[in-house]
Amino acid sequence: MNRRRTRKQEAVRAALEDGGGYLSAQALHRILEQQGTPIGLSTVYRNLAGLGDAGLADVLHGPDGTTLYHACHSPEGVHHHLVCRSCGRTVELELTEADAALRAAAVERGFVHADPTWDVFGLCAACSTQDAR
Repeated sequence: MNRRRTRKQEAVRAALEDGGGYLSAQALHRILEQQGTPIGLSTVYRNLAGLGDAGLADVLHGPDGTTLYHACHSPEGVHHHLVCRSCGRTVELELTEADAALRAAAVERGFVHADPTWDVFGLCAACSTQDAR
């Protein structure tokens, strides 16, 4: 991201932070418009890309292929996510022993600079309770 942050950059970052889970650029754009922030969809995409490049947002492709964004709370080091398929709630995990084992397995197979990333999709407790009703 630029050293000098604009109001729109800050609005995108804040809305992503408040989102509570993974959001598409379109969903984030709708949230910003509902908050009264005039911003174009291309500006949202550009700012999300900048946040991702700076390590301040995680980017993943959801089960349906949609690109989703989440405010990164652990910008340093590899971390993983549990993601609710229903509400998008996201929990970050750090699994250092598993990461070390996966890196060792990669080296044994001739891979270098391997950074394991896991995104596990399921239903959170609240959504699974609603689903059972």
